Amino acid sequence: MDNDKSIEKKSETMRYSPRRKLLELKDILYEDTDENNGITMKEILNKLQAVCGTKPDKKTVYTDLDVLEEYGLDILRPHGRET
Repeated sequence: MDNDKSIEKKSETMRYSPRRKLLELKDILYEDTDENNGITMKEILNKLQAVCGTKPDKKTVYTDLDVLEEYGLDILRPHGRET
């Protein structure tokens, strides 16, 4: 899968930072979801770990989702805070 190769390239050339994690989360949402296809928190955490090299805290990712919503992204959460 080409997307997996791009994840590997990113993780080799970039180091982890909270700002990078936020941008990677935005990319994951744009690339892997649409109005008909969602993503679970577990999938998000695994993808962020693959790209950033460290497993992010679930609570922090929820906060990042809130920030992206405040920025203007339309994020559907079927069961409250779940993604």
